[in-house]
Amino acid sequence: MRQFSHLMKYLLLILSAVHIFAECGGTGKNTTQPERPMESYKVIPTENEISEVNIPVRIDKNEIERQLNTQLSGDFYNDNKADDDGLLVKATKGGNIQVEFSKDEIYYRVPVNLWVQKSLAVTTATARGSINMVFKTAYQLQNNWALQTQTELTGYEWTDKPTLKVGFAKIPVESIANIILERTKNQVTSAIDAQVKNSLNLNQTVNDIWLQLHKPVELSPEYRTWLQPNPQSISLTPLEIDGDTIETNVHVRVRPKISIGAPPATPLASQLPAFQFTNDKNEEFRLNITTEVPFAEAENIALQGLKGESFSQGSRTVTIQDIEIYGQDEKLVVGTETTGAYNGTIYLKGKPEFSEKRNRIELEDVEFDFSSKKFLLNSLSWLFKGKFKTLVQDNLDFQLGYNIEMMKALIAEQLDGYVIAPGVVLNGKLNDLAVQKVYIAEDAIRLTVVLEGNLEVKVGG
Repeated sequence: MRQFSHLMKYLLLILSAVHIFAECGGTGKNTTQPERPMESYKVIPTENEISEVNIPVRIDKNEIERQLNTQLSGDFYNDNKADDDGLLVKATKGGNIQVEFSKDEIYYRVPVNLWVQKSLAVTTATARGSINMVFKTAYQLQNNWALQTQTELTGYEWTDKPTLKVGFAKIPVESIANIILERTKNQVTSAIDAQVKNSLNLNQTVNDIWLQLHKPVELSPEYRTWLQPNPQSISLTPLEIDGDTIETNVHVRVRPKISIGAPPATPLASQLPAFQFTNDKNEEFRLNITTEVPFAEAENIALQGLKGESFSQGSRTVTIQDIEIYGQDEKLVVGTETTGAYNGTIYLKGKPEFSEKRNRIELEDVEFDFSSKKFLLNSLSWLFKGKFKTLVQDNLDFQLGYNIEMMKALIAEQLDGYVIAPGVVLNGKLNDLAVQKVYIAEDAIRLTVVLEGNLEVKVGG
């Protein structure tokens, strides 16, 4: 009986100890692992402001001259059958075609060599002459961005009047030459219309620009950085003549976005909007760009500098094995999984801000989360009081650093000689790039960035 009483006291003592241990949290989660801070996100702007970009388009007179002289060569007209009138005629290009611009028209001076042969009663007479034919093209843009042209012969000037030689006599045949001009002008005007439409192929040029603006542009394979212009509308300033150049501005409204990580999906290109004029001729651009660093990409970047990093004090060491990043309102939560003296995750929180001085994103006011702080004070005070937090913060600041000069160089490189289509080249200069705001989105660190510069498109070739 006495032995049974001692046994019961012993069991009660053990149960009391277990109860006290449980009450103190000896087997609870708080002593083995800090609680994971709750995810929460504030409502932030889903789209940045619409930006307006003017792209000057320059078409050189020399380019039109070169193409016209390439297409219009050799015989303009060749009638090698005498038929009933006994007349053989040939009109051949006599030199380079010259082009002049006026406000709404293009003028061409086309040198032509004429050859005439006439069968007479007892002999054959030939005549040669040369003339400059003057043509005029009026042009107008249609609703579908196509260029409507109308070319007509406005006059001519003889440089060598033709005459038929019959023995020692010379018979003027200007009337015959006029017939040749009448027959020749249709062929020349048709060729000029076709070539001007080809040289001033704004429909194709603008459509190419519109399609390219829908495609993501890889700014850097190394940093896996992509630009999505996201066009909203497109218009054109009236065509103007400046010396030897036809000039206009393509005015584009866009919602650009820069993303880091996997290639973004290419959106289905919308149909080219109907043609419309605009009076905005400002050749400088100011782009408001949304830039995103997905949490998954931020984790990968952070791990490059933190994985395997160790912190020691005396014989105790912890080594970082993994990183988790997410948001809690305006703060970034960084979970650092460690092994060694502590096998578990410690959570820190900080607010991402852009440092103009260091030209990068930095975490400000970094502190241990309340649950992690309480856990460390109770169990790992040496880790709490040491430099673990500073080690993590410094590495994150470095690895997540958004280097504006690097981004500026990447974009500037893309703007230098960017081929929109064969013979259509975009050149641009980026003058400034600055970060305005840093947000915590549901799946990414989001920034609004402002770019300023100017662009120009040259058409040729």
